[in-house]
Amino acid sequence: MPVKVKGEQELFRALEQKLGPTMMRKFAHTAQRKAANYILEEVKKEMKRIPGKYRTGASVEEATLFGPEKVGGEWVYTIHWRGEKDRYRLIHINEWGTVRNPSPPLKGAIARAVKNSERVYYKEIEKELRRELF
Repeated sequence: MPVKVKGEQELFRALEQKLGPTMMRKFAHTAQRKAANYILEEVKKEMKRIPGKYRTGASVEEATLFGPEKVGGEWVYTIHWRGEKDRYRLIHINEWGTVRNPSPPLKGAIARAVKNSERVYYKEIEKELRRELF
């Protein structure tokens, strides 16, 4: 049964019609998990660039991936910093700065890592869907 598809949404609708919503969700979650793991590794690489006297490695060790969870009708993965050293407090300060220190050593590191890996994220999802479906 040939199918003509012109856009991404049409492709997903056609695949869902052919395979069923449960199978498509399974494929999508697998693809998203692999792509999210790539972004997590990029964030960890970016965080390793912190200058020597501030480097403890705890921020990199405590970075974990959580998900998938449904937020606003979409399935998302979240990077959390939870652990015994409570680095999640420092992550916010390092990412945005404070009044006293507006430019900390890692300012914008997470945003940079996510922006730089955005294109690869979508390619990873496409590659995984092609591998699983075709």
